[in-house]
Amino acid sequence: LFFRFKSWEADFNQSVEKVKQLKREPDIPTKLKLYGLYKQATIGDVEGKRPFLLSPAQAKFDAWKEYKGKSKDEAQQMYVEFVNSFLMMETKAEAATAPEGLEPVPGLDVTLENKLCWIKLNRPNKYNALTWEMYNGITNALNYANGADTTVTAITGTGDYFCSGNDLSNFTKVKSPEDLPRMASDAGKLLRDYVDAYINHKKALVALVNGPAIGIAVTVLPLFDLVVASDKMQPPNQRVEEQ
Repeated sequence: LFFRFKSWEADFNQSVEKVKQLKREPDIPTKLKLYGLYKQATIGDVEGKRPFLLSPAQAKFDAWKEYKGKSKDEAQQMYVEFVNSFLMMETKAEAATAPEGLEPVPGLDVTLENKLCWIKLNRPNKYNALTWEMYNGITNALNYANGADTTVTAITGTGDYFCSGNDLSNFTKVKSPEDLPRMASDAGKLLRDYVDAYINHKKALVALVNGPAIGIAVTVLPLFDLVVASDKMQPPNQRVEEQ
């Protein structure tokens, strides 16, 4: 009897091409994992000394070393499965949902269920960081809920984080110094409208903080009527001392 084991090389090469064609750049942990698996799958075990200072080179070395001992075929399989899982999560995040009359926004799911308006931050691979579009989307969703047949509005996150604050890509869209005054003015209005939507909300407003909350996500918590926080919230810059 002869057994033919599946070769992952063709699937691996296809996955590499899929990564090259991503519309949005993955976060750093994802990029490092892809790097480590790719190196293990194409070269094998990492060699040489670990870079001494904290640097991108050291992070890459550690990411590669994570898979030391894995055969190239095993690493190819792990790479393929990780890419498929990553792309599935990205697709779900992009497939935003919204009730009739409210424009869908990537990274945001808004649903009406049994007198409850759910606003879910759905960018788990980006730790639910807020894009400018999501700021507007949440503002519009809160205003929409004011006129909906609901009594409670709840905001929560998907994945491990509640919200990691601003998406840093918000600040990389400046094409020239001349754009700065206009962008600063637009950002100021966007944030005022965002905060006003919380302050002027007419329904009971509940935050279900399922994980770490950072930056603007913490700033607006006092504007909720009720905050239910997981023990994974880990508020930053807050020291708790036992008496």
